[in-house]
Amino acid sequence: MPFMLAALVSISIAIVLLFGYSLLVFVLKKSRRKPWRSERIFPYASVIIPSHGSKLLREKILNTAIQYPRDKIQIIVVYSGTDQNVLEELRLFEKQGVIGLIEENQRSGKTNAINMGLRKAMHDICVITDSDSMLEDGAFVNMISQFADPKVGAVSGELIYVGNSSSNRLHSLLFNKYKSAMKNWESEIDSCSYAPGELLAFRRQLVDSLPEDVVVDDYYILLTVRQKGFRCVSAPKARVYEKPPSQSVGTKERTRRVVSGTFFEASRFRGMIFNRNYGVFGLVIFPAYLVRLVLLPLSAIFFSIFFFIGLIEIVSALPVLWIVTFVIAASCLVVVGRNPLRYLMAMLLGMIYGLADYLRGRRPVVWKECK
Repeated sequence: MPFMLAALVSISIAIVLLFGYSLLVFVLKKSRRKPWRSERIFPYASVIIPSHGSKLLREKILNTAIQYPRDKIQIIVVYSGTDQNVLEELRLFEKQGVIGLIEENQRSGKTNAINMGLRKAMHDICVITDSDSMLEDGAFVNMISQFADPKVGAVSGELIYVGNSSSNRLHSLLFNKYKSAMKNWESEIDSCSYAPGELLAFRRQLVDSLPEDVVVDDYYILLTVRQKGFRCVSAPKARVYEKPPSQSVGTKERTRRVVSGTFFEASRFRGMIFNRNYGVFGLVIFPAYLVRLVLLPLSAIFFSIFFFIGLIEIVSALPVLWIVTFVIAASCLVVVGRNPLRYLMAMLLGMIYGLADYLRGRRPVVWKECK
């Protein structure tokens, strides 16, 4: 029984981390809400689209071009792929004045691609958006509208994962529902805890370039903006759609790089943690985000170990429970399905590997593509 009790404590920690924090943020939203001014404005803006062989690049350019008045938007594509057909099409777009093209002969990572784009950007409002994501009509205007408030330094779009498979639906539940709600609530009291790079806008005067060793560009931008006294807020109506990795290996690698990169960037800005100069963000939002990234996977590991040992202990005492255990396990597979369980396992492994990468100092800037 002590092992089952330990397993119960482990899973209770995970529940408190998820839902206890949600309750805290909800209460703070009610008591310490800090609204910002949002109105329909059309300042000049530069859009940077880093790409390494996306099949959706042509659609992405057209999808972006219709989002904003043509005379007020500059679209910069940084292409590091080798497909000559794609290059020819991009050069044609450039001749037509639709985009500004930067050809990168050797892929050097998203951070360097963003820096190349920033050097060519002509306007103060800069937008980064992934080449394999699609913007909903009006997303760009809804996002830019948040800059009507001079204290807003960055705006995060609403990332929505799409797909019909059971694992995609689970991915959607975690990101489209839980994390999205947290990001929106955090924005209302200070700044959001994360800002997906699939659609992120910021003032160039605050982030003119990124250090070459940045692993997670969007998190670096968020922390830089907040460090300089500005807010990074969420724009729920600025929706961007993307498919999550179709394989569990892709999910693991994507989670791994985000988690390790998050800790690297957090260590760069560690002076902001528990610092009252950065308001609720420094005292609660920033440290709580890091604590969840550490304790959630550890809680899952300890729960699995203690539960398994406890189960063996009980079943050994009462052999008839082997049948009951088999029936319960089979029922779980039928009800939940193998793909969602595989997805959850891949995500947890990614979090563990990401933490291990950070502790080992493994800091790759160019990542493998996630399928």
